[in-house]
Amino acid sequence: MVEETSEDDEGMKELTEEEVKEEIKMTPLSPDEVKKEIDSHDYEHINTYTGKKSKYDTIEGEPDHEGESEDMVILDIPDPLDKKVIKHHFSLDGYLKSNLDFVKHAVIKKNYDGFIVIAGREGFGKSTLAGQIAVYLDPTYNLDRCCFTADQFIEAAEGAEKFQAIVFDETMGYLSSRGAMSSFNRDLIKIFSEMRSKNLFIILCIPNFFELDRYPAMHRSTGLLYIFKRGRFGSYDYNTKKKLYLIGKKYYSYNVPPNFRGNFFKYFPLNQEAYDQKKNNAIRSFNRVKKDKKSLENQEI
Repeated sequence: MVEETSEDDEGMKELTEEEVKEEIKMTPLSPDEVKKEIDSHDYEHINTYTGKKSKYDTIEGEPDHEGESEDMVILDIPDPLDKKVIKHHFSLDGYLKSNLDFVKHAVIKKNYDGFIVIAGREGFGKSTLAGQIAVYLDPTYNLDRCCFTADQFIEAAEGAEKFQAIVFDETMGYLSSRGAMSSFNRDLIKIFSEMRSKNLFIILCIPNFFELDRYPAMHRSTGLLYIFKRGRFGSYDYNTKKKLYLIGKKYYSYNVPPNFRGNFFKYFPLNQEAYDQKKNNAIRSFNRVKKDKKSLENQEI
């Protein structure tokens, strides 16, 4: 099957080897490097402690993969309305937590925004990992800011307060066509201004990282988490993500090693029933619009 090419694809092919090398500067971010970078921060609203897998018996959910990380951090996240009540209790990969601390510091203390892409096949756990990251970065995260359509995404960004997290959860083939993905890439441009002015955390769940346009994929996103197996992910920082996009886009191949690989558990921070209801409503609405559009096209013929 011959793949269609866009102007953006053609531009990528014209990059010289020297230009690619200039784009690619590997800077893996370890926990020790994060500690050096963050000279002062205040995350007192979250209590953490390091645990080993032998201590995971009381953690909700079990890892649905083999070879779970020895370096996990157990989080107790209180209810924003009542700090005495623990609302979320789950474990997070230690390296991932350190990198999220860096992102959080940059957003809150240094006036940046945080745009994280999570890619992977349907059913591999993108929604689960996105929800865990969202409540860690923003304990006020709730279903109102979990979005299934572009309209919901834009509305959430416009209504969000500073430093809040928004998840776009592509779980229903909403972006499956080339036209839908092109339209969504344009919608992202509208959201970027809200992200920047409000210092938002945006977490974008999509099946394939390479479907994003070059600007959001290479230059605007903070990092990429690629879920290659249920409960297992590879983490790409800003520069390694750029290298992956430049080298892997032609064949849609994740053939660049990530900065590190990690694990995550099944814990889902939102009410599952309410989440499913909102998702199903979005699916019905999407299918209705799709059906009406097809009917209109047939009438024109």
